[in-house]
Amino acid sequence: MEATALSDIWRDIETTEPSDRRKLAKELELPDLQARVLVQDRQLSQAIEGDDWLLIQLELPEVKRRDVVLRNLTLLLGASQIVTIHAGALDAEIAERVQTRHRESLTPSLIASIILQYTVEQFTPILNKIDDVTDQLEDTMIRTPQRKQVQQLFMYKRQLADLRKVVLSLMNTLNGLSSGRYELFEERYELYARDSYDYAWRTHELIDTMRDLLTSALDMYLSVVSNRMNDVMKRLTLVTTIFMPISFLTGLGGMNFSQLPFHDDTAFVIIMVLIVVMPLLMVWYFVWKKWL
Repeated sequence: MEATALSDIWRDIETTEPSDRRKLAKELELPDLQARVLVQDRQLSQAIEGDDWLLIQLELPEVKRRDVVLRNLTLLLGASQIVTIHAGALDAEIAERVQTRHRESLTPSLIASIILQYTVEQFTPILNKIDDVTDQLEDTMIRTPQRKQVQQLFMYKRQLADLRKVVLSLMNTLNGLSSGRYELFEERYELYARDSYDYAWRTHELIDTMRDLLTSALDMYLSVVSNRMNDVMKRLTLVTTIFMPISFLTGLGGMNFSQLPFHDDTAFVIIMVLIVVMPLLMVWYFVWKKWL
């Protein structure tokens, strides 16, 4: 399905069918490598230059539940025309940004620069959302650490790893566009590509920073759990220690040997006093040492 928007220089095609992409590749006389990339719909940002067209493969990120979903957007940049191929409707904001430009100043390279800038900016709201959620998780984990929170942290860490791979491939593509590697991309718009590259680089650094923060949050969780476990073990050990002399005295007093003078009333009283006094003295000592 084709949508006409600035149809003399911009041709927008919405399709998911490989057959439609093959027809387009044949119509535009794309070389074999570009045709295969166009049909295969690779999930990797890249740029491939031919004689008449510069193919730019982009991935628009979107987080759905636990996974990062990539929406493919392919640009075919020619000397006088640009073709965009994608699944689903093209984001309306891209058309709005293009339409705000003066009609006389629009060129295929300028439209490509606008789309590249829009693609890079799509990472920011996703990272902001992940950052806000992880901040909330860190606050609650300090008070009441739960396994569900750890699973969420691992989920966001995996999402950041997926986003990092996409950003790295996008940076490679933008680096080639900004360095004059491709003749079909006009030199005067290399500054736009360089600005998008800087934005992508900052995004990459932010992703690495957030991954480090998530790792720190997981370490903090393990530390809190370990400290609480140590506290529980300490209390159980103290309780066991308190009952050790009681067990010893009752065991000693309960032995059935006539040689032991525990049939005497005085010995019975002494045993009972020790059973009561010794645990109390041990509890007082533990409190004095701040072990309890």
